[in-house]
Amino acid sequence: MKQSSRQKALSAFQRLRVFQEANGEYVRCISCNKIIHVSEADGGHFENRRNRVTELLPENVHAQCRNCNRFHEGNVIAYRAGIAHKYGVPYLERLENIILASKGNIEAFDKLESKDKLIVAKRKTNQEYEELAKYYRAELRRIKREIN
Repeated sequence: MKQSSRQKALSAFQRLRVFQEANGEYVRCISCNKIIHVSEADGGHFENRRNRVTELLPENVHAQCRNCNRFHEGNVIAYRAGIAHKYGVPYLERLENIILASKGNIEAFDKLESKDKLIVAKRKTNQEYEELAKYYRAELRRIKREIN
């Protein structure tokens, strides 16, 4: 089955996010804190990737062990706590406002800075997904070269 441009971009982005958060060949799960090899890590979404506004937002995608991501449906309560611990509450509140605004919450939208309002309003084309997939794959190759 042929992958769509969007799916290619998502797959490449999720792998890239795992390697961006890695310390060498290992990374820590944002939810349970377990240290795992990058080959066993998923790029897990805090807000489900069905939300096209946040699907490729770095703030929304972090390394997760497969147990948390796949078998505990993202382990979102622990994921939320992990974000707050790792980056701070303002970071988490900004992300949550982007998520709420993407779902039509006007109050959350009004709290966003201009650049974040653009994130909420912008929809990607197939061409943009193709370009993003190429960019993410190139970045992933660069990071992997640095590790080796």
